Amino acid sequence: MTVTAAIGLGSNLGDRLGHLAAAVAAIGTSVGMVARLSSVYETAPVGGPDQDDYLNAVAVVDTELDPDQTLDRLLAIERQMGRERRERWGPRIIDLDLLLYGEATIDRPGLTIPHPRMTGRRFVLEPLAEVWPHPILPDGTAIAAALDAAAGQEVRRLGTLDGSALYGGPEQARRAMEDPVTHTMPDNVVVVDHPLVQHKLSLMRRKETPTVEFRMLLREISALLGYEVTRDLPLTLVPIETPMAAMEAPMIDGIKPVIVSILRAGGGILEGMLDVLPSARVGHIGLYRDHDTLQAVEYYFKMPDRVEDRMVIVVDPMLATGHSAVAAVDRIKTRNPKEIRFVCLLAAPEGIAELHRLHPDVAIWTAAIDSHLNEKGYIVPGLGDAGDRIFGTK
Repeated sequence: MTVTAAIGLGSNLGDRLGHLAAAVAAIGTSVGMVARLSSVYETAPVGGPDQDDYLNAVAVVDTELDPDQTLDRLLAIERQMGRERRERWGPRIIDLDLLLYGEATIDRPGLTIPHPRMTGRRFVLEPLAEVWPHPILPDGTAIAAALDAAAGQEVRRLGTLDGSALYGGPEQARRAMEDPVTHTMPDNVVVVDHPLVQHKLSLMRRKETPTVEFRMLLREISALLGYEVTRDLPLTLVPIETPMAAMEAPMIDGIKPVIVSILRAGGGILEGMLDVLPSARVGHIGLYRDHDTLQAVEYYFKMPDRVEDRMVIVVDPMLATGHSAVAAVDRIKTRNPKEIRFVCLLAAPEGIAELHRLHPDVAIWTAAIDSHLNEKGYIVPGLGDAGDRIFGTK
C-alpha cells in the first residue's frame, strides 16, 4: 500500500544547498517517489551551541515502506552523508525528520508521528504548508493556526533547490486568498479539497501520466466537482411508491441547469458533469487564446433555449489569465441566465482576480489554487496544456 509521508530536511554545515539536494535524491532512491518539494528556507538555529544558520525544506514522498522502515532509511541516509550525533541540537550536515505518515498518529519509544515539535516551529510549518495537501494535520492541528501562533519566528524563503518557479502549494495558496482575520475563503471561491479529488489531481499533474489515464481521471474528478457545484440545488417532495410503501421523496425542483463547455478542453469536464447531471442542457462556446496578447478570441457560440430560467455552469479545466472565462461569461450574460457558476480543475490567483474584477457575481469551484502564471500565461506548477493532454496533441 502506498502512503504519502512528509519529510523535513535541514543542513547548516558546508554546502548546505548541495546537502539538501543530495538528501532529496537519496530519499527518492531508497524511500519512495518525491511527489512534491517545497522551497528552501533559511532560519537561525534553535537551541544548542553557537552555529551557522540552517537551510530547511520539506519533501512529500509516496512510499510503500511502513513508518519504522521509513525512519530507518532516513537515519541510514544521514549516516551515509556523514552526520555525526555529537551533541543535542548541535550543527549537522543533514537532518532528516519523519514529520507525517499519511493520517497516522503514533506515540511510542523511538517514533512519534506527527513529529512532536513540528507545530511550534515555523521553519517546518512554512515549507510544509506549501506541499502538504491537507489543511488539518492528523492530530487535529490546523496548519494555518499553527503558523499564526509561530508568526514571531523569523524565516527567510530563498527559492527552490533547482531554481525553478516556486509552487506555493494548496495550503499556502488557500491562505493567500483567505480573509486575514477570519481565515475563511471568499464566499464566491470554493476549493474542493476532498481527498479523492486531490489524489486524482496529483495523478493528473504527473508529466508521465498517459493520455488515456489523463482523460479518465479528468472525467472522474469532474463528476466529483459536479456534486459540489450542485450541492444547493432546490429540492421538492414528490409522492412515489417504493416496493414497501408510499412516501414523499425529495427530487430536484425546477428546470435543469445548462452546462456550457469552453472549447476545446472544456469537453473533458463536460463528460464527467453529465455523468451526474444527465438531463442537463449543454451549450458550447469556442474560444482560443491569442499567444501574443493572451486575449480570448471567439469562433463559435451555441446555447439551448430558455437560458433565462436556468442556472448556467461554465466549465473549463484551467482558469489561468481569466480572459477566456471573462469572454465566455460576457457572451452568456447576453442571454440573461438566472445564475452563472464557473467550474475548473485548476485556478491561478491572477485568473480568479480577473474573473471577479469583471464578474464578481460568478462563483468559482476549483480543485486547487496554484501559485502563479509564468511568462507564457500557463499555471505553475499546473499540469501543462490541458487540451494537449486530453487529446494527445502538442
